[in-house]
Amino acid sequence: MQNELLIKYQEPIGEISLVDLTLIKDDITKKVVFPNVMFELKGETDIVSILYHHDTLPPDSPLIISLPFAPDIKRKATYLENLSKRFRPNTSMDEIIKKHILIPDPCSEAFWLKRPELRKKFKEIPNVPGGFCDTFDENITQDYAAWQEAATSGDFANFVDGLIRFVDGFGFDFFVSPVPPIDVSAPFSPSHVNIYNNAAAKLLEKSKKELYLLYNLTLNSNIFTKYNNEIMENIKSYITEIFLNKDKNFHGLYVRIRGIDKLPNKKNFKDIRPLFLEFMAWLGSLSKAFQLPVFLVRSGYYGFYGLEHGIQAFSDTTSGNLGDIQDIRKGEFHPKKEMLYGKTLLIDDCVELTKEQLGIYIKDKGRLPRLAGVLDKPTDKQNNNPTEFRNHFSKPRRYATRREEIKRLRQSIKKKEIDSLEQYLSRCDNKDLKKLIGYNIELITEK
Repeated sequence: MQNELLIKYQEPIGEISLVDLTLIKDDITKKVVFPNVMFELKGETDIVSILYHHDTLPPDSPLIISLPFAPDIKRKATYLENLSKRFRPNTSMDEIIKKHILIPDPCSEAFWLKRPELRKKFKEIPNVPGGFCDTFDENITQDYAAWQEAATSGDFANFVDGLIRFVDGFGFDFFVSPVPPIDVSAPFSPSHVNIYNNAAAKLLEKSKKELYLLYNLTLNSNIFTKYNNEIMENIKSYITEIFLNKDKNFHGLYVRIRGIDKLPNKKNFKDIRPLFLEFMAWLGSLSKAFQLPVFLVRSGYYGFYGLEHGIQAFSDTTSGNLGDIQDIRKGEFHPKKEMLYGKTLLIDDCVELTKEQLGIYIKDKGRLPRLAGVLDKPTDKQNNNPTEFRNHFSKPRRYATRREEIKRLRQSIKKKEIDSLEQYLSRCDNKDLKKLIGYNIELITEK
């Protein structure tokens, strides 16, 4: 059977369309319906909750795996699968690879922030040259000169070529290249991002690997807080040209806005909001014009709202942390005991509860809202063990919550209830989301 990617847009309801995506690779067919949610696995512990509670995920939800941790994730999965029958999970990594579309996150922050430990993780990936990682000085951030040096020396090409081969062997379906961020302090950054994406396209074509390429667009949030119209127009121009040129072979857009969750708290949010919403609307129009998916990654409820603008999918992490991936160094980070439990997502209210807040809620209500396949409240064992709590209570609750939200949204699209998403968010208790969709915006920004 020939490998191919088929996308079919159904009749739009407002800016939203139900989109059917069928991916055929190596005689395996994977089908996804958009709008959808994607979960990001950023470390080996994330695979634990996925394997043990796979039935709480949307059945067609794509998964994103952070590249430097992919070998660790696979090793952890193998370890769990080799446990005695009583303790092993009810699914396997092979089944995950067969059932879900897999997208690698290139963890670009490792190459423009102080992330030496993350770069070391990249160098541990089998058969991936480390020269590109060594180009970056530990004490310099957003070093565009280092990117240029790596491109000139060939280190970037060798690195990306190694990643392509690793990604193909792992079982991923798409490829996303690391790129520098677009920043308001660097007017040339849209051009740089375009250069590195195009270089990855050529390397992928040369490799003859059956992977589908996503254009990686990473924006620092100052693009909106310190708006520069020329930079924004350059972004739109480059990307529009890319998708007009079918020979480039990009199959969608992989967009990340760093600090997206911090935007509603900026003093000038009244000015930021229309720029941010206009950008999301442009992403949706791009998707519709070229019939290609747009993914707003690591965006949580802000990306969920973006679905109303025609974006196909947003992603959430298993913990809900939307920030950059941090370096992991033993003995360096000691979170408070409360934070070891992470946060529990509450459907309808669209808020995340700490362990203490969860206890207060359950004491008042008796239990959390019922969701299929998950507990209404943590067990005594989970309450006394942060790892048990995260892996077998809060993370499965997050998956089931997102599954139910997507199910409701798709049903409303079928019924042509085009305002349902905004109405759902307007009823929630998340103040930042209410600011985002415009409720009491004048009152809030005047405080």
